[in-house]
Amino acid sequence: MTDSVKFKDMPYERPDLEAVKAEYARLAAELAAAETFEAAEAAFLEKDQLDRHTQTAAELAMIRHVIDTRDEFYDVEASFWDGAQPELQSAADAFTAALLATPFRAQLAEKYGELLFAQAEQERRTIKPEIVEDMKRENALAQEYVKLIASAQIPFEGGTYTLSQLTPFKRSADDAQRLVAWKAEGTWYKEHQADFDRIYDELTHVRDAMGKKLGYENYLPLGYDRMGRLSYGRKDVERFREAVRDYVVPLADKIYRAQAKRLGVEYPLSFADEALSFRSGNPAPRGTADDVLEAGRTFYRALSPETGAFFDMMLERDLMDVLSTEGKAGGGFMTQIPDYNVPFIFANFNGTHAGRRRGGHARGGPRVLLLHEHPRGAHHPLHALDGGLRGSLHVHGVHGLAVGRGVLRRRRAQVPLRAPRRRHHLPAVRHDGRPLPARGLRAPRDDARRAPRHLEAPAR
Repeated sequence: MTDSVKFKDMPYERPDLEAVKAEYARLAAELAAAETFEAAEAAFLEKDQLDRHTQTAAELAMIRHVIDTRDEFYDVEASFWDGAQPELQSAADAFTAALLATPFRAQLAEKYGELLFAQAEQERRTIKPEIVEDMKRENALAQEYVKLIASAQIPFEGGTYTLSQLTPFKRSADDAQRLVAWKAEGTWYKEHQADFDRIYDELTHVRDAMGKKLGYENYLPLGYDRMGRLSYGRKDVERFREAVRDYVVPLADKIYRAQAKRLGVEYPLSFADEALSFRSGNPAPRGTADDVLEAGRTFYRALSPETGAFFDMMLERDLMDVLSTEGKAGGGFMTQIPDYNVPFIFANFNGTHAGRRRGGHARGGPRVLLLHEHPRGAHHPLHALDGGLRGSLHVHGVHGLAVGRGVLRRRRAQVPLRAPRRRHHLPAVRHDGRPLPARGLRAPRDDARRAPRHLEAPAR
């Protein structure tokens, strides 16, 4: 029975890569040769089951790796999948081509939705054998970044903290403590600047090369297709950015001016003052992580019997890992474990309101289960909607290559990275992805012109 298995008891076994490729080839040939709708559908559903089973293995390895990047076994398995997934995506392309060419397309679309074919067309624009090795290198760089972030051990006030564990101190109501915490984090980034710069630079060149090998001017068109979005594209995003500039930035400017007045500090805010919302301290959840989860249980039970049962299931089967621990990757995400029809929530609870919000990903969990039911009532394979080996892993806190807040989408291991920020030259987007006030953020000054009561570092 898969409806009661706990996460720790879900078995992991590395698949035979060549055998999976052979299965893709066989199913592609069967679909291409199908003379009836029933034969075409059978190949389609068998391919879906193969995708689900293969992705389950990939997700189990990935989740257990990011929970503790020091685990040697899953470190090796994560590296295996970094190389295997591009090869599998390339091998599955023949089936995608056969799906688009089948004479039974209209009947499949009627039963499973036209979205299936729109995603297949998009998928084919993102893969060619020429870029498989580049994709492997891209994955390796992404993995290196994740492990580098997870390795942070930052000395602060007699203790040692990960980046996530340091966050409460960076939002402390004590001005001196808050500044020293920001400086401690900045020192760690500075010490590893060469690694961040190298990863960022190489990833940029690898992606640019991939775009050009696919016939594009650069990576951007490929990047948009790899996001898997069909409802809006580059021009829509450009219009959205214009709207942010015209409407959101002026509003943000007012909000930050009010914050500066509330805190009794100069405007524009320094990066350390910007982290404090109220002089009395930032809002924070009460109690431990277990208390927060129990409050979540109460909330979801009050919302409806269905959501209550869903959240109970998540807790009972240990489908959430929320504590910030040593060796754990940064950020938070929700992903899917297809063979068990369940989501998994990964977070870094650190006692801040942001850490509490990570638990909100559970709200999306019921939608994951609904993916298995077609609006017309027919069984709708998860990967018919998601286009094959393309899990929907969203990681927050991993910063963007071209935007402030990026997402880690394991479906193609396209991990936007944060370039090391130099405090004297901040980018046009804040560290958490929200727009800057019109005048930007200012690094704090420690000279006599700066009121010492706000951000003066304590004497050592």
